[in-house]
Amino acid sequence: RMKIGQPIREGEEYYARLAELHKDKKNTPTMGGVLFLGVTLFSTILWADWSSVFVRLMALSLLFFGGMGAMDDWAKLKNKSSAGLSARTRFWLQTSWCAALIVLMLCPSLFAYFGCTVPKVYLNGVVSSWSEWRQTLFMPGVMGGVAITSIVGWLLFRFIEWGCLVGTPNAVNLTDGLDGLASGLAVLVASTLSLVAFFSNHLELSAYHGLAYVESSGEIAVILSALAGALLGFLWVNCHPAQVFMGDAGSLGIGALLGTAAFLLNQ
Repeated sequence: RMKIGQPIREGEEYYARLAELHKDKKNTPTMGGVLFLGVTLFSTILWADWSSVFVRLMALSLLFFGGMGAMDDWAKLKNKSSAGLSARTRFWLQTSWCAALIVLMLCPSLFAYFGCTVPKVYLNGVVSSWSEWRQTLFMPGVMGGVAITSIVGWLLFRFIEWGCLVGTPNAVNLTDGLDGLASGLAVLVASTLSLVAFFSNHLELSAYHGLAYVESSGEIAVILSALAGALLGFLWVNCHPAQVFMGDAGSLGIGALLGTAAFLLNQ
């Protein structure tokens, strides 16, 4: 009713065939991401432990990237064009947030400014320091992780973290081109990461799976499960033929939650 329909790219030779295929999607209501991100945040407020630094950082990432996406969507609607915020603006905003998160996780003493304590960490069943855990790279199939000791390794690790935090939101944004594709895949990824978060908050399960035990990391599972549930509801109106699009608000918000969860879990 408010006619907040999604503009479709057209007029350019490269997009001529795509414009023909997607012409029926023109003016489909967009910014549906505001709905399921709002549901995710509301569920987090109700069920997550807000004394955990992980919960607060996940919520901030959701608001920052979801807000950036909403600004992008609004610019498209206002200008009635498929062009929103410039790629350069988005890139530097995302990189700035990424840098802030990396510095924060490397300096846990800053958690006090968020009113949070530093979570306890166990590596291979032994009490470990926060810095030792953050310098251990965990990968599927590698039990106990790989310790990073050299300067080159340290820089490479930071680059991987940057790729996770900046790359994931943009990856979801690029995937969001077909009805139900991004939301369907995100349900699977969020569910899998929520299991990793749950295992990481359990002494025996974390040791069995070769993960670090990180106190209160299970709160990340609460948020990701809320996201998966909200996306399942959204799929009802997003599957082909889509009645609502998630817009950049949704895709960037989803990617921010997934990327930040992987970053905070050191996965």
